[in-house]
Amino acid sequence: MKNGQCPKCSGTSILGNVPLADTTDATGFGKSSTTSLETCVAVARSPSALVSRDIVTSPIRAWICEACGFTEFYVLDAIKLGKAIDEAESMAKEFRTSRGQLPPIRSKKSVETEG
Repeated sequence: MKNGQCPKCSGTSILGNVPLADTTDATGFGKSSTTSLETCVAVARSPSALVSRDIVTSPIRAWICEACGFTEFYVLDAIKLGKAIDEAESMAKEFRTSRGQLPPIRSKKSVETEG
C-alpha cells in the first residue's frame, strides 16, 4: 500500500500516513476533538517492574484505499519498539535465572523471520 497501489483492488488513490486518534473516553462516549490523543503502540522496557515500567511508544499511521476502504497500519518507529522488546527480553532472562520461568516476549518464529 505504501507503494501507491492497493493490494486488494489495485486502486491507486491512497490516503497515506493518516494519524489515528483516540476519541473515546473510558465510558465509551466521545471526547471533543480538541482532547483526542494519538493512538500508539506501547512496549514496556521493564515488564516485571511494579511501579515504573519505562514505556516506549510509537505512533500508528494508516494507509487507506479510497476505492475499497482497505486499510493497512504501520508504526512509525518499529526499530525503537524492537530495541525495547530486546531490552525487556534481556531483563526477563535475568529474572528467570534468579526467580523462575517466564515466557519469552518475542516468539521464536518472529525472531527467526527478522534475521
